[in-house]
Amino acid sequence: NLVKFRKRLRKKKRKKKRQKKQKKQKKQLLF
Repeated sequence: NLVKFRKRLRKKKRKKKRQKKQKKQKKQLLF
């Protein structure tokens, strides 16, 4: 059951694109 719950959570968290943008911003800050 836990595995199914986790998979469901992953589907809900479709903000991966936003995370990628944040990572790019952090890289720019480092430079």
